[in-house]
Parts: sequence; C-alpha cells; structure tokens
Amino acid sequence: MSKDGKYIYLVKFAALGIPLYLGWNGNKLLGGEPTKNDTDFYPSLNAAYANKGELYRTMTARFSAGIQAL
Repeated sequence: MSKDGKYIYLVKFAALGIPLYLGWNGNKLLGGEPTKNDTDFYPSLNAAYANKGELYRTMTARFSAGIQAL
C-alpha cells in the first residue's frame, strides 16, 4: 500500500537470459530479419506486423490478463 492509502499492483514477467532480439549486437543487427514465432521480445514495427516475438506476445497477453483481473 502506498503512503496515501492506495494499493499498488505489479504484473511481472521474466525470461532470464533472453535478449530483446537475438540478432542484435550493440547497435548492429547481425542476424536476419525477425520471423514469425522467434523466441524473443521483438515488439514489431506496428500493431499489424506479423513477426512479433513469441516472448513479447506472451508477455503482453499476461500483462493484459493481469490488468483485466484487477
């Protein structure tokens, strides 16, 4: 509970050791372009982009479910 009596909620997600996108090394993209169902946190270029990373999709689904549960 916060100082002013309001509740604080946390929705956590962890995938230890997994980078945002496996092809990045510093500021250089060394791997190929992201593909559908890559196991990473690649968020995509826009909402309609099909090549979102699997971990990113899982994380956003769990976050949305946590918000709905509140």
